[in-house]
Amino acid sequence: MGDRIDEEPDRRYDGPVKRPADFFINSPFSGQILLDEPMGNHCTFKTGGNAEIFLIPRHLHDIQIARKICRERGIPLFVLGGGANILVADEGISGVTLSMEALNAIQRDGNTLICDAGLDVNEMVKAALSESLSGLEFLSRLPGSVGGALYMNARCYGYEISDVLEWAEVLTSHDRVERIPFSAKDWGYKKSPFQGDESLILRGAFSLKPGNREKMQEEMGRIALNRLEKGHFKAPSAGSTFKNDRSHGRPAGQIIDECGLKGLSRGGASVAPWHGNIFINTGSATSRDISELIIDIQNRVREKTGLNLEPEVLRVGRW
Repeated sequence: MGDRIDEEPDRRYDGPVKRPADFFINSPFSGQILLDEPMGNHCTFKTGGNAEIFLIPRHLHDIQIARKICRERGIPLFVLGGGANILVADEGISGVTLSMEALNAIQRDGNTLICDAGLDVNEMVKAALSESLSGLEFLSRLPGSVGGALYMNARCYGYEISDVLEWAEVLTSHDRVERIPFSAKDWGYKKSPFQGDESLILRGAFSLKPGNREKMQEEMGRIALNRLEKGHFKAPSAGSTFKNDRSHGRPAGQIIDECGLKGLSRGGASVAPWHGNIFINTGSATSRDISELIIDIQNRVREKTGLNLEPEVLRVGRW
């Protein structure tokens, strides 16, 4: 990745030629360290360039070490959840991408499930089913991680993950572990107190109710079938591309459909012919294709209706 590291303690990171990976290789960090990791393997769009340094911490101490090194050396840090709601630049991500995937423990405390941020949402739903604890069925077949779902306040089928949240544990910008009790005023449609905050979500506690396993399984099956019928899994996508602004009076997908924009494409990216709010990688899309298609649809809808569609897909990396 370039020249040797200058060992002066005040040396700042200003690009890959300074071999920033050595700061982690020569540290107590005990997790995996991958260089030039293809981000298409870690996001649901299956596009994007490489992460310059891809870290997979094994425990809290690894996270603290990684953040400390990044802070002291001025290395950019991006925290990756399940990759379900992001669009990674074709030029990749500079600095460190911190994947929470190995932090995926789950435990039961009475009727509460405590789940690490890196746990797959579907694994959490399955665990609740196996314990006959009801309240998470609406998340069935939702891609992504628990931490990502909390960050975005994942919503589907009329429910939000905050509806069952008891508390979230975070690592603050000052490297303190703090437990944040649920407070309704801090949450809203696709809104959480972690957005725009430097705290890193470590785990969440979800207050559930004893349920009938057969009825829970039936509801989960109904939701999974509905997702299949909507074509969520026909091609790589991020699920819904735009937020459903309630002031618009109808879902974003319906608005796009009414504007005659289903099937519109840009390069290898397309508005799904079967759903106006699902943008897909037809097999050869670049992140640039997807980004330009999103902007194109925004402009066309604005011209036709005067409405402003707000993306819920986050662009990350070197745009």
